[in-house]
Amino acid sequence: MKITRIAVYKVDLPLEHPYWLSGGRLKFEVLDATLVRIDTDAGLSGWGEGTPWGHTYVAAHGPGIRAGIETMAPFVLNLDPRKVLDVERAMDLALPGHLHAKAPIDMACWDIAGKAAGLPISDLMGGGSRTPAPIASSVGAKTVEDTRDVMNRYRERGYVAHSVKIGGGVDLDIARIRDVEAHRGPNEVILYDVNRGWTRQQALRVMQATEDLRVMFEQPCETLDDIAAILLHNLLKDSRTMPLIVLTQNAFHVFGVTFRPSAFRSVIE
Repeated sequence: MKITRIAVYKVDLPLEHPYWLSGGRLKFEVLDATLVRIDTDAGLSGWGEGTPWGHTYVAAHGPGIRAGIETMAPFVLNLDPRKVLDVERAMDLALPGHLHAKAPIDMACWDIAGKAAGLPISDLMGGGSRTPAPIASSVGAKTVEDTRDVMNRYRERGYVAHSVKIGGGVDLDIARIRDVEAHRGPNEVILYDVNRGWTRQQALRVMQATEDLRVMFEQPCETLDDIAAILLHNLLKDSRTMPLIVLTQNAFHVFGVTFRPSAFRSVIE
């Protein structure tokens, strides 16, 4: 089996509701999505997608995905898509880094491999869990009232875990956190994601003003040095009341992910 064609489609993906990130610092209403279809000489096709959050949040953007695919396509054509490591190697040789551009091609190859084997991709990767796992809502809102409305909308759909986007200003963030905690359900898990929106001073002010609530914060500041500084400040003050700071999506057993204390020790050290 060989790859014979790579088609790329730009799609404007409208959101059902406007999405505010970092408490209004960033607003999204339409996302620039890139869909990729890979065709083969065996008649099988696979699909992949790359849809970054705009171009101001992470080092990925729609035009970059499409440019990267254009660069890598000649190196991927005529390869067997079922041999995903060969495809990944060819992409790495053609264009180091740029994982956001490689992901749609990788997805499409796995899609083909699954169709060829007659198996779900999860089984090809070792077998997926058949036990349902809770997922978290992503609460992008700007005001206290909007935050409450968005969370209630998710609650009506059965969500019990929520990632509340804050970072729009010290006073507003404190007000939103306190309002959310006042309406927290008995079995809910809530994390406050700043998306790197605070300075060190802002982070300390919000954490000190809400320390009685014992809440969790994710990515409070721009750099690891900033996070290490506020962690150390809180540890020296009183480790018993220190708010839990989650460095990345993979750092804590919340929303089904396992926390590794070593991640915190390495930052502080």
